[in-house]
Amino acid sequence: MFLADANSLLFEYPKNFWFTSILLFLSFYAFLGLIHGVYQLSNATKLALVGTLIASFGVLAGETIMGLERVAWAMNEAGLNAEIDRTVHHPIVFSTSRQIGLTFPIGLIILSIALFKAKTISMVTMAILIIGIILFPIGRIIVGPSANIAGDLIMLLIYGKLGLGVMKNSK
Repeated sequence: MFLADANSLLFEYPKNFWFTSILLFLSFYAFLGLIHGVYQLSNATKLALVGTLIASFGVLAGETIMGLERVAWAMNEAGLNAEIDRTVHHPIVFSTSRQIGLTFPIGLIILSIALFKAKTISMVTMAILIIGIILFPIGRIIVGPSANIAGDLIMLLIYGKLGLGVMKNSK
């Protein structure tokens, strides 16, 4: 996700579209593995299960959003701008794809709390991780790629450290 967001920051649309789109698409699939790992590191508690289910649902919504973005891009390229507003940006499509996409960061926040409760991370690490997670929707909805990059780096460092710890301690 970091590479996709860095690409969005460095290169203007539409030059960055396909590379960014494909990287984000693949990133959501990678998050399924991360979510499962965090669930395990949270001692598979009920709270962790709730976070896992919500975040996994959010991943599916994210994949839907990425598909809609590619359809909108192709429609724009074909000169169908008015049709984009009537279809891809239709209120029902919006509310059943983009709005429910917020379940992704909500689930990750719940999993962060579960990690803390399992004593896998400290309160400070949990707070920093939650800030990084909150930057995900803030960057995509309000601020832009600079907020996403900050959030991506926070998540990459914390989740990366957790992953390295698991690999180091596994046989």
